[in-house]
Amino acid sequence: MKNILKTTAIMLILAGSLVSCGKEKDKEPTEIPFTEYSLVDTNCQWIDPCSDFDCSDLVILINSRNEIEKYTVCTEGTFPEIDFTKHTLLFISGVARQNVVSINISFKSATALTYELNVTVSMGMFMSVESWRYPVLVSKIPDHSKINLKVDYLLPNFIY
Repeated sequence: MKNILKTTAIMLILAGSLVSCGKEKDKEPTEIPFTEYSLVDTNCQWIDPCSDFDCSDLVILINSRNEIEKYTVCTEGTFPEIDFTKHTLLFISGVARQNVVSINISFKSATALTYELNVTVSMGMFMSVESWRYPVLVSKIPDHSKINLKVDYLLPNFIY
């Protein structure tokens, strides 16, 4: 009887380990550090990827000098150099229905090729349609990666 119980226990342990080996454990998304990329102090500016104010929020993954040239124009000189062998530029943009006060982002990897980009745009009290851009440098990510963009627009708190 003891041998049957031992054998059954061992079989259950083995069956449980075999079942768990085939499944990838769900993991929490990992925060990815980034640095803001700026054209300040250059003779360059961003070309708005949207030709009108009906453009939705978007993120463009840029992995080469040719790609960044599609979104910048310089009257003199060039934009700050990026080592595209080590970095990717994420060009995040959108349109707010009120003036933009601040922008905060969180960038996380969900899986090897899937990312979560959360943007919070805090708006002021002045009614104006305002396009915004937030370019950031991250460690190199492949061109075929999927970036899930979520943008939250926060209205100002009014105190009466």
